[in-house]
Amino acid sequence: MSDRKAELFFLMTVPDIKTVSATTPAKPLGYVLALRGDKDALVFRAYDVVPPDVQLAADLGAALEGRVAPMLRAELATHKVQISMRDGAGEVAERAPGPGAQ
Repeated sequence: MSDRKAELFFLMTVPDIKTVSATTPAKPLGYVLALRGDKDALVFRAYDVVPPDVQLAADLGAALEGRVAPMLRAELATHKVQISMRDGAGEVAERAPGPGAQ
């Protein structure tokens, strides 16, 4: 990729840090569909297992078209994090990070 500031979507492993040791890497706790932009990183979807290609393509399309709000936004310069929680109806409610969060 020639443009180093271009946005990059990726499926990222979320490690279970409770399973890590000096000789064994952490087991995957889950996976997230994320976007790394120039100024922030966004998480759009969390999965328990690697999603099927069809599901991943649908979720990626929804994120690209703006049909789904990010679950998490992290500003790269300030390390400020915003977490959004969805209720059962799919509505998004902004939540402030708890004490000790950066």
